[in-house]
Amino acid sequence: MHKLWRGIDLKLEYAEFHLDETFKALVPPKRTRRVIAMEASGTIISHEWQRPFFAHFDAFLSATKSVPDIIRACFGKDDDNREMRKWFKQLTDDEQARRSQFSAAFSPAFDGFRNMSLIKARNISDHRTGDGSEIDQEIHSGKSLTDPPGNE
Repeated sequence: MHKLWRGIDLKLEYAEFHLDETFKALVPPKRTRRVIAMEASGTIISHEWQRPFFAHFDAFLSATKSVPDIIRACFGKDDDNREMRKWFKQLTDDEQARRSQFSAAFSPAFDGFRNMSLIKARNISDHRTGDGSEIDQEIHSGKSLTDPPGNE
């Protein structure tokens, strides 16, 4: 495997870990004899699933969202900031052409991913509000979380 794939594979491993942990957060506590006896006496057993669920779900989205950015930076033309533009200009003309061609071919998938409603909600949550309410709204909206806006 080429070394440029290492970062992508690592982010995918992180995403898988956090997705697994998201699902684990939904699993209720084990029903021990003590818990069953408490429930039988009318005690309501609390299950704090929200905090670990949303923490891992947010981390899952963050890791997943970065994969297309890493692909573009490693194999295409990433001109989102001054350092990357400067680095790109020092490449040979052939390498610049190859990377520009890759970016043009990758652009529909890249843009489609970035325009998914859940990714947009995650960006608002991460970079503006910080509280996850937009993600929660998207989850409970009943719309497809993978469709771009307007395709509900």
